[in-house]
Amino acid sequence: MRFYLTTPIFYINSTPHIGHAYTTIVADVLARRHRLLGDDTFFLTGTDEHGQKIERAASAANRSPQKFTDLISNEFRQQWETLDLQIDRFQRTTDPKHAKVVQDLFDRCVKSGYIYKSQYTGQYCVSCELYVTDAKPGDPCPDCGRPTETVTEENFYFKLSAFQERLLKFYEDDPEFIRPESRRNEVIAFVKQGLKDVSISRTTIKWGIPVANEAPHVFYVWFDALSTYMSAVEGEGLWPADLHLIGKEILRFHAVYWPAFLWAADLPLPRRLFAHGWLLFENDKMSKSKGNMVRATPIKEALGADSLRYFLLREVVFGQDGNFSYDALVQRYNSDLANGLGNLASRTLALIHQNCGGKIPDGPGDPAIAHAAKAAGSDPQHGCRQRQQSPGPGPIRQTELERGQRRRSHGRHAAERGKPRIGDRGQAMPGRRHVREHGQHGGDNSDEDEPEQRAQRRRKERPDRLKICRQRADQAIAGAVHLKLRDRSSGAGP
Repeated sequence: MRFYLTTPIFYINSTPHIGHAYTTIVADVLARRHRLLGDDTFFLTGTDEHGQKIERAASAANRSPQKFTDLISNEFRQQWETLDLQIDRFQRTTDPKHAKVVQDLFDRCVKSGYIYKSQYTGQYCVSCELYVTDAKPGDPCPDCGRPTETVTEENFYFKLSAFQERLLKFYEDDPEFIRPESRRNEVIAFVKQGLKDVSISRTTIKWGIPVANEAPHVFYVWFDALSTYMSAVEGEGLWPADLHLIGKEILRFHAVYWPAFLWAADLPLPRRLFAHGWLLFENDKMSKSKGNMVRATPIKEALGADSLRYFLLREVVFGQDGNFSYDALVQRYNSDLANGLGNLASRTLALIHQNCGGKIPDGPGDPAIAHAAKAAGSDPQHGCRQRQQSPGPGPIRQTELERGQRRRSHGRHAAERGKPRIGDRGQAMPGRRHVREHGQHGGDNSDEDEPEQRAQRRRKERPDRLKICRQRADQAIAGAVHLKLRDRSSGAGP
């Protein structure tokens, strides 16, 4: 069975943040699942690199649009490699191959009679790359709230209004096309208000794909970007896509514009759209202007890619808006991974060593599942490449550090002395006895009992004191990593 999955073609007016990572990590999880099921899976992402907003961003950075997009697009590509995402293709809208597909889509729509040339005077939101037809000069954009600009230019128009009834019937006949249900209802309500024809070209900007034989027209960014889902797999027999995974803010373009463009060109539609919610930062939408952008790379360097991956998938109810905070990240890491999974792994290994001579015993199991899992993990042709395990900063849990605290837990002020010291940069530092017992400053402890035996004896003797000590150690370690993450994130990229 074939499965073709896409993320949004990300707009690159700025470097990637954790919201981009959220969508792409979820898509990677879906792609891995289908590979494990034996499906012929193809996972696409890419960058949308044209438009007035990028033209201005490049000018502000004192770069040409091409050099600016080369730089930022590479940031996205490196981000996905850093997070160990198994992407099959990364498609850029500046690829010459893509331009041919956009022109072909345009020619098909012209041939079917759904494109005409006219004059446009009205408001335009540069941030959303959106014509705001009902707005007056100075009115804010209904989507992002930023001021709109008045533009007057000749454009090619697409007869979107001709597809209103067909779209409504399609949504009714195929209720699974737009998921979740709440987003589907939003789209239906929008279409029922009435659709107007939309411009699909610009003449007041230069950074775009030129319309053949129609200078100075360049294609409107959404007519350009949506075509990437086809251009990336041109000639490979993969279209239509089985799933477009997108954020809710761009649902209108995918659920209304995109089907109409494809119908006009007599091309098949994607099988499903899923629009998830926003990933907020401390209950506020992330924005470059607000300075609250969270980058995934510093978190990956501090905790490892799998920790970030687990947090985003575990913490957020998929489809709804979710909230990211460093406090929640550290708490989830400690409670689920360090304490829950870590303790399970530790006890399982101890059981194997004690009862099975340190070897995993043979069991009946299911040979077919075992063979499929082995093939999926090692055979590149099966679709799952070998992953490089990214080392984290060391667990934020009770390991070497906590054992150092437990050894110091006796005495009149055991609980207070058990707290780890915090260094100048916020790192938790082990106590002096912990250092001595690991030989970093000399000292020989060969005449003492094994550390685990002593720890077991003290757990029996002083359970209350140990509990207090562990709680305080956990709080101090979590605080140290919290500071570490904040420090790294604040200096992570533009």
